[in-house]
Order: sequence, then structure tokens, then C-alpha cells
Amino acid sequence: MSESEQRPDWDAVRERMASGEWFDVVVTSANRGGLLTLVDGISSYVPLSQLVSEAGRDEGELSIGILLGMVGSTLRVRVIEANERRNRVFLTERAAEGQPSE
Repeated sequence: MSESEQRPDWDAVRERMASGEWFDVVVTSANRGGLLTLVDGISSYVPLSQLVSEAGRDEGELSIGILLGMVGSTLRVRVIEANERRNRVFLTERAAEGQPSE
């Protein structure tokens, strides 16, 4: 079963968030605000502010072309928010040293 056909596994996402686990994802799409990917069958989002590779740039300097160029690339991330009721998962590529996992 491919990742896109996988059933949403909210328990796995919550476990990833609780443990602070770092894992790899493949960027599947992009918009002006960040990158989209799948985690355990759930569409997930990496906001611009959470991208290490773009951290030194102002958001105004990032074009959709730059973000679209990241589609297909692999990012090392961790879950920073998982809300099943709102059907959303936010990821970060940045290290959050000194902050406890939620």
C-alpha cells in the first residue's frame, strides 16, 4: 500500500509528537505559505517559518517557484502539532532545543 493510499493513523502521529521523534518525509506539494507532505497517511504542513533551508530569507524573498522546486525533496522533520478534530498536522525542520514535546 502506498503512502497516499494509507489510512490515517492518528495514534502514530501522536506518538511521534510525544516522543519528539525526527523522521524523513518527501515534499508532495507547495503553496505560498509552506510545504505539504504526508505523515502516516495524513496530509501535513511545514510552514515557511519552520524551514531550516529557508530560515535566513525573508518570507517576501521566497517565491512559489523556489518552494515548488522543493517538491520531491526529502526533509528531516518532527511533529509540533497534531489535531485530529481539525484534521491538521504541523511539522518543523528546525530544532526546538530546550522546549518540551507537547
